[in-house]
Amino acid sequence: MLFTYSVMKRLLKTLIYFAVFFTSAAYSADQCSLLITGKLYKSDKPYGKQIYQRELQDVENFFVNNETLGWDEKLEKMLNVDLRKSFFHLRILSQSYESLDAKFFSKKEAQFKNIEYLIGRAGLYRDLKVQLEQMDEPQIAEYFEKKRLRASKDLEKVFTAAGILKAPEKSIEDWKSEFSDYKAWPKTKQDRKFLLREMVKFLKDLNRSIEKNEYDNEDLELGLHRMRRHLREFIYRVVNLNGFIKLTNEGPLPTELRKWYFELKKENPNINVSAYLPSRDPEIDEPIDIPFQMQSILTEIVTDIGDIKDKDEPLFYIEQALQTQKFSRTTRNRVLEKIVVLRQGSIDQRQAADAYQNRLRQTRLLSAIVEFLKDQI
Repeated sequence: MLFTYSVMKRLLKTLIYFAVFFTSAAYSADQCSLLITGKLYKSDKPYGKQIYQRELQDVENFFVNNETLGWDEKLEKMLNVDLRKSFFHLRILSQSYESLDAKFFSKKEAQFKNIEYLIGRAGLYRDLKVQLEQMDEPQIAEYFEKKRLRASKDLEKVFTAAGILKAPEKSIEDWKSEFSDYKAWPKTKQDRKFLLREMVKFLKDLNRSIEKNEYDNEDLELGLHRMRRHLREFIYRVVNLNGFIKLTNEGPLPTELRKWYFELKKENPNINVSAYLPSRDPEIDEPIDIPFQMQSILTEIVTDIGDIKDKDEPLFYIEQALQTQKFSRTTRNRVLEKIVVLRQGSIDQRQAADAYQNRLRQTRLLSAIVEFLKDQI
């Protein structure tokens, strides 16, 4: 088997993901045993109700176990264990239930999105500062340090207002109670159908955007990165249902899909091993079936675009700062010359967005997943 640097990088990311998943939450011995070998979920309770408790428990464990740390240390640890991912899960889950109760779940989606955004900004600006220091550009590094401090302060205010920094256990238990006491959860079978219908609706909307070539845009945030965000949102709708779904062999793929699947597998022999794929066996009586090979293609697309994004995104933000801030012409020209060197070998992101959209249209991947899910409703 041929292992490229990119493949090894992805495998390392996956191993780190699982290491963080099992260690950062600091579960008790009994909880760890339950997490690894026991059943966390019950067939007679609404899926969403149980998932909110799971994700909020991870958040609670982090803040309770790091209660004595000062804010700066706490934020640094938050970034290192990627607590942002828990809030991303909570946001996507809230988004999934918006059509059930727009007033309640839209408010929750906005709340979790704001926290996720601020954690992301703090991490981004920290990394940009480090990169610019390595580029020997202290003036621009200081600009991003100020932005990091602003994001950090805004995030601290959010957690302070929620009472999480002063009394984390009580405050997050209050959050949990909002979902456990919610009276309008669908019954289990209706919840299963509801989530299936929402996934189908989301994929149909995404497929329409692909058909219209909406991600063809020179602006990174409106083009390739936006397409990745939307694909990843569907992937996390599936990941959120870890324990409630079954990755199913969907049988022989249509010709074009099968060709694409094996092209990707040749590039990455571990295509079926990803942090974007659910890791638990189903624990309920009627799990939702997810087509394994088709979902693996989606996760590989998101991973590939993520690799492109990780290389080019910092340079995009540095260029943006040069255009909008009052740096000297000498500084701008010097930094732009360095960016040209760093960009050598980079992929044209607009061309990449067009290539992915063309392949998605050609293979009808999203439509195939829609039909697979519709058969279960």
